[in-house]
Amino acid sequence: MRRKGSQRGMMKQGKLPWSQIEFVCIDAGNTLFGMDLERICDLLAAEGVATDREELERAEMAARPEVSRFRLEDPQAGISGFQVYFRATLGGLAAAHTLPNQELDRISQRLAPILDGPGKKRLLWTRVLPGVPEALRALRDDGLRLVVVSNSDGTVEKKIERYGFRAYFDRVVDSAVVGVRKPDPVIFDYALRGFGIAPERAIHVGDSYASDVLGAQRAGLHAVLLDPGGHWVDWPCTRLPTFLDLARKLIDARNG
Repeated sequence: MRRKGSQRGMMKQGKLPWSQIEFVCIDAGNTLFGMDLERICDLLAAEGVATDREELERAEMAARPEVSRFRLEDPQAGISGFQVYFRATLGGLAAAHTLPNQELDRISQRLAPILDGPGKKRLLWTRVLPGVPEALRALRDDGLRLVVVSNSDGTVEKKIERYGFRAYFDRVVDSAVVGVRKPDPVIFDYALRGFGIAPERAIHVGDSYASDVLGAQRAGLHAVLLDPGGHWVDWPCTRLPTFLDLARKLIDARNG
């Protein structure tokens, strides 16, 4: 049985009406919070893969499109999206070039559940990304409604509270709590419900084309893909480097 909203038409590509936006949906991972890169470096060192924070961050950014390709091409495959993501990240490290593919597969199979198993997200996504506090303050001061929409494990609201961001948000929508995940458009129904704001006056920002962009568009929202490393050039969507860039562009348009 198809979920409610799954047959909606996708919003057509075109110029995004920045000045008309009243409502901002915001992904959590790689939008508000980054991964604990030092912890991952330590885990990789124990597996014989030496790297540092800067190299790992570059490889992680380059790996993001691979996850969307995987989800679009074979969404029912019996492997987690995070494992695909982590394996692609490993492949971008210089030290990994000296290892056979089978060994890289083994490392990703071993470490992915340690980093992203049930209840593990709160331990992995611990780094507030640069510009996030400034962006949240600016958007809220400009009168915009803000809602987190995250594929998480029931811990994202507590994390937002712990970092002092909860007051900026009108609602936090965690997939584990509401029982539906992006790109299902129903999760965006939860986000907008009760605000009296039409989807075409809302925007969603995140780091995944398959989950964030397509999910938002299927629900009738506009979407922006974060592309800090410039790795999504050929993907058909609006791209910006950071969440702070989105905040500045949106506020300038609304007040221009």
